[in-house]
Amino acid sequence: MRHLPLVMLFVLILLTGCSSNKSNPVEASDPINYQDLPGIEDSETNSNRTLLGVWNLEFNPATKTASIIPDRELSHINIKPYIPDPLIVVNAFYPANWTADVDVTLENNSNIDAYDIRLIIFQDYSRPKLLNPDNWTTLYDIPIGYNYNPFKAYAKTVPNRKFAAHTSHTENLLLQLKTGSYSVQFAVDASLGTNCPEPYKISDLTQGILYETEGSATVEVDISDWQNDCSFVYLYCSILTGAPLVPMNNLSGTKWVYNVTNYSDYPGEKRAIIIARSDNYIGSYDLYSVDYITVTPGGVPPQWDSSV
Repeated sequence: MRHLPLVMLFVLILLTGCSSNKSNPVEASDPINYQDLPGIEDSETNSNRTLLGVWNLEFNPATKTASIIPDRELSHINIKPYIPDPLIVVNAFYPANWTADVDVTLENNSNIDAYDIRLIIFQDYSRPKLLNPDNWTTLYDIPIGYNYNPFKAYAKTVPNRKFAAHTSHTENLLLQLKTGSYSVQFAVDASLGTNCPEPYKISDLTQGILYETEGSATVEVDISDWQNDCSFVYLYCSILTGAPLVPMNNLSGTKWVYNVTNYSDYPGEKRAIIIARSDNYIGSYDLYSVDYITVTPGGVPPQWDSSV
């Protein structure tokens, strides 16, 4: 992990902390082979992002409250004097099914602006899960569990997603906790001084009708990049495409497309992962979005010749 040096902390004293976007891989008809995905070994040492801190969110089922505990093992330094702990408000907590609805407020008490702030939920193969993520990242991954983790972006309604000095922003998190545990580990990271060079948002995945038998349909997705120089976008949905990764084509502006042809798979939702990158900048890395492509029962309707 790349950590904020102590001298920078004194200078910056910064922050706490696929639209269809059914971005939740809790259930999926197509298992992921992580070795097929690029960027799994993305290194934060090559990224322009800075890890601001790691915390544990601990729920109390008796009082239906939550507390924040800094994770010194992953943070390595005592950041509390410089970065206030996030503020947690529990809107709803259901111990019976291990779910929680919380608002998490991050505050920038420094005199420095930051950009593209994210709260990353570390998850393993079962739980906890963030049920309403914005996108996914491989950065700051913990040794066990998924190679990439979901995050909520902050200051999304502010131009350039600037988290200005002496301001705070709140995001809502819907969490599926791990059975037998009321603890959720998360990190907060930022791009310092300027916006991130990589795409900052993958959104609005749409598709035409894709029939079960010999159907084809265009899949479209929006890739937002501050420098407007996204260099590649890949689709991973091998159960439909027959290949681990297929390149999408830039239609115009932020819109990328791919024509999916389905000859054999059954109807239902097929998990699709979109991967985007801007290769023109040092410090860029892969951004992920998890969504679904729907296969409709039946075959392609007959085409009638109106001239007959």
